[in-house]
Amino acid sequence: LKMIPTASQHLLARGLGGIDLNKKRDPDNPKKIPEGLGLVVGAGFLICIIVFELFNQDRSYMPQIHTALLAICFMLLLGFADDVLVFRWRSKIAMSLVAAIPLACYYGGPTAVMVPFQLRPWFGKVLELGYFYKLYVGAFAVFCTNGINIYAGINGLEVSQSMVVGGSIVIHAVYQICRGNFVPQNRFAFFMCVPFVFCSGALFHYNKFPSRVFVGDSFTYMAGMTIGAVASLAHITKTVMLFMAPQILNFLLSLPQLLGLPRFLHGIVPVEFRTCPRHRLPKLNEETGKLEATKNLNLINFTLWLFGPMTEKQLLHLLTAMHIVWCGVAFAIRFWLAGFFYEKVR
Repeated sequence: LKMIPTASQHLLARGLGGIDLNKKRDPDNPKKIPEGLGLVVGAGFLICIIVFELFNQDRSYMPQIHTALLAICFMLLLGFADDVLVFRWRSKIAMSLVAAIPLACYYGGPTAVMVPFQLRPWFGKVLELGYFYKLYVGAFAVFCTNGINIYAGINGLEVSQSMVVGGSIVIHAVYQICRGNFVPQNRFAFFMCVPFVFCSGALFHYNKFPSRVFVGDSFTYMAGMTIGAVASLAHITKTVMLFMAPQILNFLLSLPQLLGLPRFLHGIVPVEFRTCPRHRLPKLNEETGKLEATKNLNLINFTLWLFGPMTEKQLLHLLTAMHIVWCGVAFAIRFWLAGFFYEKVR
């Protein structure tokens, strides 16, 4: 909490700041807000993990922690570089793939998947994927990183969604341990995500509406890789995928803009769909002070279209509440509904 205000002043003095586009502002003298504070939170999170290693006597999951730290450090560096240099989307995805290589290389868990009852007549009980499963591990980490990065646009949303997913992983790990599954994977997930949630909470204090700092890509990339690394190395990718359903929905809604359209279609579609703008934000109605939906395709605008205009604070609370409720549903799917597809649910 004390590091963030100090660091924000240094970053602003170095010219690393941005304008809050969803607020009324003086066009002649717009107020700049410090950006890139995810670097401070990421550094604090990594220090917490390193200090934990000094006092931890259980070495059974240290290799997983070191592998995760390597991937997280790379993404933290990439995120801060993107805050300063502004990379293209193709460059971000390529670098995310490089950062995911340690996860795919180290992964030593099972590469076979249980097939649901309904599909076993065609695929059998167990489907061995081999190296394709490792490719899936790397692709999953890349999705987590960019999924959180593109689900943004209002104060506090990047941090709140990361805290909800991280907190859900902690609850899942605690529940599994209480059931007697005191295995290294569950302990690894718990000890990685607890400091992550608390460090993110400190950033949320300053980033929530009205934002005093911007998290920057340094936080979204670090948070996404943390979640992806924990999910992959703790063998809970399917469970975390359930927790990240809002990010998956936002990604699917965003695909037309993210991929762009061929030039021969530019004359018959709105300008918003011809290229992907850097900021796909809702529109502020300065008379009412409420945000209104635009033609940009993402979950934020879809929510505004569904529920009508609302203030930025109300929108953040609604999106976060819906995410929390969904994670509760995800637990029910994970431990109850899964019994209709598999004979044993662990």
